[in-house]
Amino acid sequence: MFNLELRHCANPDISELGGYWDHKPSENNIIVEVENLQAAREVCRSWIDRLGLGSGNWIGGKVFEAGKLIAQIAFNGRIQYV
Repeated sequence: MFNLELRHCANPDISELGGYWDHKPSENNIIVEVENLQAAREVCRSWIDRLGLGSGNWIGGKVFEAGKLIAQIAFNGRIQYV
């Protein structure tokens, strides 16, 4: 099992809109358990789509195993190993 961090921030490039294209999402800084990196990718993309986040909002996607950072899921779903 892995722990996946779901996190976002306001995008300074669209500050006139409050940093978000849509409304400001209330869900943030959430840790969820996933079985593998493919599941982590799917959870990230689903969460990004559901909240209407842009690439400038995405700062989550860190994947931890036993407390150690092992990978990062990019906005486009790419898995980057650490």
